[in-house]
Amino acid sequence: YTYTIPYWGFALTNMADAQQAETITEFIACTGVSDEEARHFCEMADWRLQQAVDLWMEMGGTSGGGGAGGGGGGGGGSAVPDIPPHLLEEQDVRAPIAAFNDRMIDTTGEQRRMMEAIQADADAMQKRMAFDRDDSSTSPQPPTSTGGGSDNKSPDGRKPGDLNELFKPPSYNEAAPFFQAMEKSKAEEKWLLVNIQADVFASYELNRDIWSAEMVDEIITEQFTFWQRDNMSIEGAHFCKTYKCQDLPYIGIIDPRTGRATKVWKGEKWAKGGPGDVVCQLFEFLERYGSPSGAPPVPSGSAGSQASSPTLAPAPSPTPPEDAAKEEEAVEVVAKEEPVGEIAEMPDEPGADEEAVKVSLRLPSGQRVLRRFRPKDSLEVVFAVASASAKLPVEGLEVATQMPKKLLRDFPDGLSCSVADAKIAGNMLVVEVRR
Repeated sequence: YTYTIPYWGFALTNMADAQQAETITEFIACTGVSDEEARHFCEMADWRLQQAVDLWMEMGGTSGGGGAGGGGGGGGGSAVPDIPPHLLEEQDVRAPIAAFNDRMIDTTGEQRRMMEAIQADADAMQKRMAFDRDDSSTSPQPPTSTGGGSDNKSPDGRKPGDLNELFKPPSYNEAAPFFQAMEKSKAEEKWLLVNIQADVFASYELNRDIWSAEMVDEIITEQFTFWQRDNMSIEGAHFCKTYKCQDLPYIGIIDPRTGRATKVWKGEKWAKGGPGDVVCQLFEFLERYGSPSGAPPVPSGSAGSQASSPTLAPAPSPTPPEDAAKEEEAVEVVAKEEPVGEIAEMPDEPGADEEAVKVSLRLPSGQRVLRRFRPKDSLEVVFAVASASAKLPVEGLEVATQMPKKLLRDFPDGLSCSVADAKIAGNMLVVEVRR
């Protein structure tokens, strides 16, 4: 082995020299330059013949050796080299592509197709959720009479579409897709109230009795973004799959900041409870969770378990007799310091034909009172209702909004401010004992 390594190395060296000599010979045959110039160009092109010839042509294509080694020349001038025929053939090179501006994706067309698909899905849902499916909303029906009348009434005297008008979805239903409704709720700092319908009578009851009620309409339009779909629509089916909706109709409140289902109800119970119960449920939710403004809540590892499971408070230690006597005295002092004054009389509510807004009052006892006010009524009327309901004098009460908390007495115009200017329609006001 000590002799084979230098032997093979010598063989490889001789092979490389032979290839380089052959390259130099071919370069000289193509260009007619001297051996020294040929070696120089081949070394610069890393012994690649085509690159060496191209480099020679770019640098002028003339030999500096005065015709040495040139064939068929004479006269001392640069002879025309013998170039191989395959290098003299003209290459078919296509013309360059002209520059132009174009769109890889037609966003306007894609957006138009998406909106058309959403509208088609909404139209199909409207036909599916139509209560009276024998009328012209689904398919044209032949006239039932051959006389001259054209009202096309059914035998019971009902015009086509009467039931559909009675059970139609609410006018404040958000038509935008789910994620756009989420963005709208986030921008307006409102909760997203979702209702997924099914082909059951409870869904029609919700449209007829709950969503169409004036008091429900007011609180939803003031505090929520309402999004209703049926479980057979594309978006409704996707929502049911994502949020695992089991019982339909589904009613839930989604946090627009996180997409989390904060509260879920059974729609059948809402349909049987009536508008008053629904308003109380929504007010209780707003009272507990406030408005979805600012950063979303960050749940900790132990916070969820503490919130979901009750904790046992430590047993109170026995109170010494001296402390018990002091507590009784303190209770007597507080009882003596109860607000004094006259309790206001309950103002008259506006009539059914008058313009009115609804406001809910939570009394110190925890009772809730839903009251109608005229938009031009002053806040003094609100205090009078609170005084008459709580059986406490006006001077000993404070009435405040919840989101954000602000005392009505601190409004710019004080108690002379109107209900419309105070913007308390559809809100829950907290009535507290003034300290």
